[in-house]
Amino acid sequence: MIESGEHFEFIFGAYGLSAFLIAALCIWVVFSYKKQESRLAALKAMGLKRRSERTPIKPE
Repeated sequence: MIESGEHFEFIFGAYGLSAFLIAALCIWVVFSYKKQESRLAALKAMGLKRRSERTPIKPE
């Protein structure tokens, strides 16, 4: 079996903190994505369109 060694608490804490921060960032990204999607849906409901969705103006 692997022995814990004298730096076990530091290593365990570092891995724990890293896992917590990565999970928190993933959750933040998901909530931010949902917020942006709702903002885009509200703008679309108002009739605003993206520039890429507009019909191009034909030169005369």
